[in-house]
Amino acid sequence: MFFYKMLPHVKKTVKCVELSHLPTWLNYNIGFIDRIDKRIFSTLKLKEQVIKQYDENKLDDVFYEKLLFIDNAVDIPSVSTTENDTLEVVFIGRGAPQKRVHLIAEIAGRMYGSGDKVHFSFVGDVEKIINPEDFPFSEFYGNVNDELLMDKIYRRSDVLILTSAFEGLPIVIMTMMAHGKVVLSTAVNGIPDYIEHMKSGLLIYETEEDKIVDKGVELLRLLLLQPNIKMELGKRSREAAIEKFSRTVFCKQYREVLK
Repeated sequence: MFFYKMLPHVKKTVKCVELSHLPTWLNYNIGFIDRIDKRIFSTLKLKEQVIKQYDENKLDDVFYEKLLFIDNAVDIPSVSTTENDTLEVVFIGRGAPQKRVHLIAEIAGRMYGSGDKVHFSFVGDVEKIINPEDFPFSEFYGNVNDELLMDKIYRRSDVLILTSAFEGLPIVIMTMMAHGKVVLSTAVNGIPDYIEHMKSGLLIYETEEDKIVDKGVELLRLLLLQPNIKMELGKRSREAAIEKFSRTVFCKQYREVLK
């Protein structure tokens, strides 16, 4: 909000560039587009939403010319083969309501109770949402600021699980793809633009919470029963990351914007 509130007070000679990840403020920031030189969206779906908004408001072509889509970028690490006795599933993110971490905890509890060979880890301040003491069979790291530890977590995990109600494209998804791991996520916002179900990852299309849990359990069991699918999805995930998240392309596009 601060960005938009200060815009009227910035000199007209100052170039103003907006970077958006979510549609949260679209009905508000449209009032400032005559002062924004470029509007950059980190997912294609968000740019398409803004184009639709402009169409509905019959805006001049000059405003469309300011719209850009630029993927975020991540480092592409070396490939490391992980052979775990159990399927290692990790959640990485904030303990925010939108993340619906309680659904992941429910999936973990159900699979533990059924004796499935799956182990869940949680990275982030999830204790805001769930009590770690209720899940002694899972590992809770809390907030991790050690880059070496985070790299270790990425490398030893098999699956990243997200059950968010809405998302842009989290860096954690990009990073797991770059590591050649499987991403299992709800099919919200821009995520289906990057994860193709049963091709480069796994998507949950259900919207009711109990059905999301059911599908999450079902898809994780699929990976347990057919490890070849896990390997193939991870391989294609990494290929997609190399194609879409290259720093070379990213830097070239931003230099064009900022020159």
